[in-house]
Amino acid sequence: MEKNALAVMVRVPAPGKVKTRLTPGLSELEACQLYEAFLKDLFSRLCALASTDIFIYYAIPDGREAVTDGCETIPDGREAVTDGQETTSDGSEMAVDKLRVLSDLIPEPFALTPQKDGDLGGRMQGAFEELFSRGYTRVALIGSDSPDIPLTHIRRTFMVLTGPCSEEEPRRLVLGPALDGGYYLIAMNASLASSSASLFTGIEWGSASVLQETLGKAQDAGMQVAMLAEWHDVDTCEDLAYIEGSDCLPATALVLQGLTRRQP
Repeated sequence: MEKNALAVMVRVPAPGKVKTRLTPGLSELEACQLYEAFLKDLFSRLCALASTDIFIYYAIPDGREAVTDGCETIPDGREAVTDGQETTSDGSEMAVDKLRVLSDLIPEPFALTPQKDGDLGGRMQGAFEELFSRGYTRVALIGSDSPDIPLTHIRRTFMVLTGPCSEEEPRRLVLGPALDGGYYLIAMNASLASSSASLFTGIEWGSASVLQETLGKAQDAGMQVAMLAEWHDVDTCEDLAYIEGSDCLPATALVLQGLTRRQP
């Protein structure tokens, strides 16, 4: 049976470790509170996606993973899918405490999964490899910097990946271009599972050339690429203008209102 999976790459909220480009315009605590609101709104909105299993791939800011024997029990009783990675002996309680913060934000149907080691490309590649190995035939991946990403973009992604692949277009890739030169979504069907590594290596992550570099690698590999409409990331205080007044981000709106009241 064909199945859809959506991977969401996140960081466990911790002041001074998330949304650092929002400072010094915001305090480290305010930036963290805003990121938590991003996650809450994004996760709530993703619940509306039908026929799609959602996996939250988390990175703990200090780089440690929660101690686990392959299945970590989260404080609310839910289990997180893990790969058996261990932390240093003095960091396990800290890691579990941080993971609890994230777990409290996540709706019940979602699965928590630790990101693999490596740079951003390696961590994204690891998510695709894991989900394809579980039998998913279509996998999309997004970050957490676009809490208002239109669900229509995600639905369209899976529609594109569901269509039959001809001999002329056997390997299908979907990219959502971001306004900053990167991409807010990348997706592929299982036919790319064994040949997608090049998409995640040799890329200057964080630069304005990420999308063009990725397109070049896809072309070199003979992949058919479908492009979604452009969308924004929210990385800086100037980017907050993209989401101010949005009616689909209630938690974010509350935090933004509080920040506005504290401005001189």
